Amino acid sequence: MEKPISDALQHEKENQSKVELMDQCISSLEGEINGLVICRAIQQAFGMDLSKARILDKELALQAVHLSSPTLPPSAAAIDIYIEQHGRAVSGSEIRAMLNRIFGTNLEGISALHQQRISLYSKDQWIVRNDKDLFLVHTGTDDVDVKVVPTAYFTEKTGIDSLPEDLQQELSNLGFAFDEQVDAYYFCNPNGKAVLDLFKRQTMGAIHRAIQKSYATL
Repeated sequence: MEKPISDALQHEKENQSKVELMDQCISSLEGEINGLVICRAIQQAFGMDLSKARILDKELALQAVHLSSPTLPPSAAAIDIYIEQHGRAVSGSEIRAMLNRIFGTNLEGISALHQQRISLYSKDQWIVRNDKDLFLVHTGTDDVDVKVVPTAYFTEKTGIDSLPEDLQQELSNLGFAFDEQVDAYYFCNPNGKAVLDLFKRQTMGAIHRAIQKSYATL
């Protein structure tokens, strides 16, 4: 019979960051760390399905599809190919850097969002979502476009159903504009490529500053 988790250990687990949970998953692994193992670790730590993530490099994507099978999805195959070409990633930080290069998935940034009360919908799935989050960032399938909206919780607590003016200004400075069709502050990369990590960090930073300035106590 499995031994129950003590209250202290359960509290410690619940207060770990997603990065810490991932590192714990990786360090507990025995044997070869391959694509399938890494995908399972990401699912366990972040609740994220990497099979929905687009492989950024077209050549790697083609190779992964060719190598894939019913038991090996293209995402796991892409990781295996990358490891074969560039060497084995062992630590959690090395694996996160590799996944960012393959899929454009910044797990360090995603982990931080859990503490910042910002929801994120990306790769056709919820990446971060908590009941008391104040703003939602929604990216398109290929991360080419981004929209920012207040959450229902924010509107309930403030009576405001739009972004605060200071946040609107900060997003406008980054190239966002209000789009009536999507009813949100919206940005679409004119070159048709995924927005850069820097742009993502700037967007999240603007939202985080707005929360810390006026809404941290909600």
